[in-house]
Amino acid sequence: MSVESPNDLATTRIRSRGLAPQPLPDDDETGQARFRLSWVLAAIGGVLLVGLLVVLGTRVASGRGDAPAPRPSPAPAQTAAPQDARQSVERAVVRHWSLLVAGRHAEAYDAFAPGLTGQVPRAGWIEAHAQDRLTSARVEPRAQLDPSRTTARAEVTSMRTVATSGCFTWSGSYELQRVDGTWRISGSRLTRRPC
Repeated sequence: MSVESPNDLATTRIRSRGLAPQPLPDDDETGQARFRLSWVLAAIGGVLLVGLLVVLGTRVASGRGDAPAPRPSPAPAQTAAPQDARQSVERAVVRHWSLLVAGRHAEAYDAFAPGLTGQVPRAGWIEAHAQDRLTSARVEPRAQLDPSRTTARAEVTSMRTVATSGCFTWSGSYELQRVDGTWRISGSRLTRRPC
């Protein structure tokens, strides 16, 4: 629109104003939006990373990974030195009594070889030992292996137990058998005397 001034014949132009510029969003809102976006992107990246690890783990577990599969080690019975085998036999006897002191009677029974469990009823044996409540046992066995290293004998050099039934010293020996790589008690010839 233009208006002419009658005095000086000059032209004055009046420009109409457009819409006022919109204010920029508040910096706090922009920061919050960016923060939320970064969390969403981080979550998506985390999900993708977990998926990648699952795929790689599955490949390695199925033997299709890039790393070569480990070679199986020889069976312990074939490579164990006689001293190590004797110590394993002795530990089996000591562990049996440690389980009884701890009140883990079922585990102590499960440490027997199959031939012995066929002769000794499980429920009766566990109940008898639970009622006797063994409170201490000091056992010192000395093992001797047979040439095939599948059976052994553990002489009791010193043994003392305290339970509800009383305090006893023991003498005699244990017979052990190697079952699936583990020494298990297959029999005993023990005598006890009051302390």
